[in-house]
Amino acid sequence: MWLIVGFGALGLLVGNLVGLTSEPVVASTIGLLFSSIGGSVILFLHKLQQDERRLAGQLILALASSTLLGIFTGIYISEHRTLSPNQARSSPAENKYLRSATASEVMAIDLAYNNHAITSEQAYSQLRALITRGQKE
Repeated sequence: MWLIVGFGALGLLVGNLVGLTSEPVVASTIGLLFSSIGGSVILFLHKLQQDERRLAGQLILALASSTLLGIFTGIYISEHRTLSPNQARSSPAENKYLRSATASEVMAIDLAYNNHAITSEQAYSQLRALITRGQKE
């Protein structure tokens, strides 16, 4: 019983992370997770007894259904911004909680500064413009 609950909890964790993030790598991670679990069960299915097969089926069902529930929960939380203060909910900013900063523009400014192509004042003003542009979007 605890094994089924553990797989269910793992599914909810993975599903919530998928629903709350905006990273494209998550889709490939989920595919890898389910293919490895499903592939390993299919590979060893002929070696399992009838009771063990039923447990394996229950584990896969618990993981898959709780992952699906977690994805829907994460999307709902992300879209309705239920973890944000009331003022932030009404702002038109991006809804995703878990996202990585797109650092390519910041890295370009840093590279230009390190190569002495721009001064520190110019780097600061460019960084400030990036930040204010990000807050308006």
